[in-house]
Amino acid sequence: MKPVFERFVPAEFQNIISYLEDWTEVQHIVPIAVDACRERIREYLVNNSHLASDSPIDIQFLQHSLIFEHRGLVCPHIRTELTLNIGQATGTGEPTSQTRKIIGTYSYSLRLDRAFVADFLNIFNNTEL
Repeated sequence: MKPVFERFVPAEFQNIISYLEDWTEVQHIVPIAVDACRERIREYLVNNSHLASDSPIDIQFLQHSLIFEHRGLVCPHIRTELTLNIGQATGTGEPTSQTRKIIGTYSYSLRLDRAFVADFLNIFNNTEL
C-alpha cells in the first residue's frame, strides 16, 4: 500500500487497498482503459467529424474506484476514470502541462474477473477540439 494511504486507511482495510492496487497493476487495467478510450474517441470523431483537430488528445489516469454495490449492476466492479486533455495555444510555442485543457472524461468498468461491464465517454459540450 502506498505510504500516504496509511494515514487515512484503518488497519482492517489496508490489506484490501494493497490487494486492489496490486491487482490493477498486474492486470494492466490502466493501459486497457486507455486503449478502449482511444477507440471511443475515434468513433466519436468519425460521428462528429466537424470537431476534428490538429491537437493530439492526451489521455491521463485520474482514479480507480471499487464499486461493490450498485443499484443497476449486480456485480462488484472496478471503475477506472481517465481525463482527456488537449494543449492550448499560449502564443509562446508548444503547449506545456500548464497549458493543457481538460475536454472530457472516460470511465471504464471491469468485473473482478476482468469481464467488461460498461464504459462511458463524456466530451464536454463547450469543447472545441
